[in-house]
Amino acid sequence: MPQTLHIDFVSDVSCTWCAVGLRNLEQALGDLGDAVEAEFHFRPFELNPQMLAGGQNLIKHLQEMRASALASLAAFALIGLILGIGGTVSAVVYGAVTSWGLTFAGAAILLQTSLVDTAGDGADVAQSMSLTF
Repeated sequence: MPQTLHIDFVSDVSCTWCAVGLRNLEQALGDLGDAVEAEFHFRPFELNPQMLAGGQNLIKHLQEMRASALASLAAFALIGLILGIGGTVSAVVYGAVTSWGLTFAGAAILLQTSLVDTAGDGADVAQSMSLTF
């Protein structure tokens, strides 16, 4: 008799990575064969609940996120300083590494946001050059 897994899958329907995660989960469950039976419960979650029903211009949305990019990078720099000063204490290292991941994990997207803001009308060209390098 297979073991039943009750899986709550929380995702935003517009999130590409949620779809990738679901596909990988389904593939992993398929690899287990008949040993496991999965029961999915899909839970909706809005990544951006302030988004208007008609959507928003992508460039304007990215420009609004610029403050988040600067705050994230400032926190990242502070964590680097803390690691430099107290890097021999285990608790400091664990706390700093955790915070490092939380603040810098989305840095690529946030840096692209700043690039779009700075480039203005040339945002498409700047984005393509950024992705090329």
